[in-house]
Amino acid sequence: MKKQSIVLLITLFFISSISIIILKNLDDSKKFIDSAVFDTTLTQLNISNKNIEEEVKKLINKNKDDIDNILEITSLGIPLSYHNIDILLTLDDYSDGNCNINTISKLKDLRLKCTDLVDNIEYQDDFIRILNYYKPIENKKQFDFFIDKYINETQDNKINSILDSFSFLDLADTQDNRYLQCDYEIDYNNIKLKSSFIYNLNDQNTIYKQYVLIN
Repeated sequence: MKKQSIVLLITLFFISSISIIILKNLDDSKKFIDSAVFDTTLTQLNISNKNIEEEVKKLINKNKDDIDNILEITSLGIPLSYHNIDILLTLDDYSDGNCNINTISKLKDLRLKCTDLVDNIEYQDDFIRILNYYKPIENKKQFDFFIDKYINETQDNKINSILDSFSFLDLADTQDNRYLQCDYEIDYNNIKLKSSFIYNLNDQNTIYKQYVLIN
């Protein structure tokens, strides 16, 4: 019965959230288009992207006591549609990799801090050399670029099996903090925007966000 109530809560919330997003778009678009040179579709995506993030954070903060039940449902993905806007959203616990590459500067660091991973890095000296050249790595795009450079130079595809074990975020003690990751894709006029943000449930701060446009 409790789970049914949570399902209803989430459904009602997202229906109202989509309404808020659309209504805000109508108002914000007038202000934004006057001062922007972007295509109308990109403007709509940009505004929707910001509003979705804010509405999801409101949901999280208002329902912190039921967050485990909420994540059980939202981790499977929630599809939303309004006229010609389609959204697919997932919300789940964020699992940080156990090897922060920004704390590695020499071979000794790699072997001490990433003990379980080194057997899957064939050319460790090259890994360190290339990493030191591109550090600090502050987002996934930079991380992917670094990995691509390493693979292109060494042909070491074995490293692909451990990519999820790396991290680049400087997170506070996870015993005192709980981090949530929200991923969503907005499809408007056949142009897609993929967004992601990581949120600290305890201090209610967004610690990382990224988005990429897909033609």
